[in-house]
Amino acid sequence: MKSSDATHTEAFDREFSLAEILPEKHIVSILNESHSDFIENAVILDTRGRCYYSVVPLDRPDLTVIQRHVSQDDISRESICATLGSYFHAFRLVHEMETMGFVFLKFHPEWPPPEKVAGAAVGIIRAILKQTMKMTYGNLLTGRLHSKVVEDSYEDLKKKNEALRRSERKYRQLSAQLEIEVAKKAEQIKKAHATLMQKEKMAAIGHLAAGVAHEINNPMGFIISNINTVKSGLEDCLKMIARYRQAISHPFTAKNIDAQTANRLEAYYQDLDIDYFNEESADIITETLDGAARIKNIVDDLKAFALPGAQEADHVDLNTSLTTVLNIMKPEIPEGIRVVLHLSEIPAVCCHAPHMNQVLYSIIINAVQAIEGAGKIQITSGVHDNHVEISVSDTGHGIPADALSKIFDPFFTTKDVGQGTGLGLHLAYKVLELYDGVLSADSTPGQGCAFKIRIPVTVETPAQQKQADGHV
Repeated sequence: MKSSDATHTEAFDREFSLAEILPEKHIVSILNESHSDFIENAVILDTRGRCYYSVVPLDRPDLTVIQRHVSQDDISRESICATLGSYFHAFRLVHEMETMGFVFLKFHPEWPPPEKVAGAAVGIIRAILKQTMKMTYGNLLTGRLHSKVVEDSYEDLKKKNEALRRSERKYRQLSAQLEIEVAKKAEQIKKAHATLMQKEKMAAIGHLAAGVAHEINNPMGFIISNINTVKSGLEDCLKMIARYRQAISHPFTAKNIDAQTANRLEAYYQDLDIDYFNEESADIITETLDGAARIKNIVDDLKAFALPGAQEADHVDLNTSLTTVLNIMKPEIPEGIRVVLHLSEIPAVCCHAPHMNQVLYSIIINAVQAIEGAGKIQITSGVHDNHVEISVSDTGHGIPADALSKIFDPFFTTKDVGQGTGLGLHLAYKVLELYDGVLSADSTPGQGCAFKIRIPVTVETPAQQKQADGHV
């Protein structure tokens, strides 16, 4: 048993005093009512002889004799009559087999009642006092029990409250630590997602590299050839000019040049075929400039696809993004696959252009790889319910029904080993979520597949919204 529990039990089990089980307010109502023509006084003493209550003040000599009887524990009828007289009666106040005090009743000496009447009166008063003590004792026990329960409940509540306080402090600390850990994990996930996107982009760039190199080699081939032609023609022109300068520098003037010299210069001119160079030079330069422009466009599109771009989202025209992606994907689209565009005028959406380029590339390359041999890819754009919609459908082999629900899961792929990482469509799905967009797919096995992008039309970019909020 705990010390606190032992203390409570000891306090509960302690004895009650005479004043507790026989309160003065009850004595007054009992003894004063008994005070009549027969009873002159009523006195109650505790076991130590101290006067607890008297109806009227008691004479000192009588009090001394009464206290001697109490101290000697002798209140027999004979002894009382011998010392105090026959008009005195006494009895013990007994509760739970324990003497709590003594009651002395003094009847009027002038009109003493008969012995039997006096004895009956004494018995009635004793019974009333005993019943009063019993009822008071019960009330005290009930009150003490209630107090103990309340005290115990209060102590329990204090303990529980303290435990709750400790628990709250602990959980506050844990919550703070958890927030820090969550922030760290969120940052790690963000970095991991960015890394995955970059890896997927690098994989796409790897696929594009060979085709882009071929695309660049074609214009570079005729650019080099044309430059060599221009170089040769310029060398001939310089030689011809040198001959003319030599002839002109002769002591004779140009009009004195003889026919033989003129014929020799003309033959040399014809031998260099300078007229052909003059006729072709404009076309050569134009063709060279066109080739250089093609190279520049290819490089610009590749840069737009590969570079991370600005950190802040901006208004992006998805038709332009489609054109950019298709330009750099030309080498990856076999001759047997026909790409049909039906692009409508659409508003710009708020996003990162490189992100959307990656999304479009992943969807289009998936359509290309789904077609074996000849086929068609149809790409449409439009606006519906304040959303820009891009649809990419193919005539490939389609996606089985049991795999359709998994195609956006990370690392899931239906392609052969080495042909796909299983991240392209997953990252496209996650990127669109960043801009409150949705990527969905519908397929009939053997008849092809259709992917649809839906992105809400946003009037303001996040940066513009922050700036507007700052002025409110």
